Amino acid sequence: IQTATCTDISPGMLAALRTNAERLSLDVTTVETDAERLPFDDESFDLVLGHAVLHHIPDLDQAASEFLRVLRPGGRVVVSYGFDPEAEEFAAETASWGIPNPCEEEVRKAVDDAGFSGISFSYISGDYPARFVSAEKPD
Repeated sequence: IQTATCTDISPGMLAALRTNAERLSLDVTTVETDAERLPFDDESFDLVLGHAVLHHIPDLDQAASEFLRVLRPGGRVVVSYGFDPEAEEFAAETASWGIPNPCEEEVRKAVDDAGFSGISFSYISGDYPARFVSAEKPD
């Protein structure tokens, strides 16, 4: 990775990111924005990487379209989202807090409708379980 641009809608999260990046001697650019209106030119990035973000996005379809727009052909999106799909009680609890837990079908539809190919899903268990979606922008 030669350059990194990190975005978040929260100024506080960006401040924490800058502090951690400085501590690790990493050069990153930070931009305050939401995922549904990315302020970048078309085909600006080779990778869109998100951690625990999809359940915070009101319009998954628009965000997926933006991810595709800013990726170069052959670029990849990889996003962790949601929680343990077996933890129905936890999913119901987080939904009551206003944090939706999008299911694989919803995420697949948004990514597919945006125009991505090679869509795959994976799951990591353990202390911090998460689901992942990965897909590629066609050439």
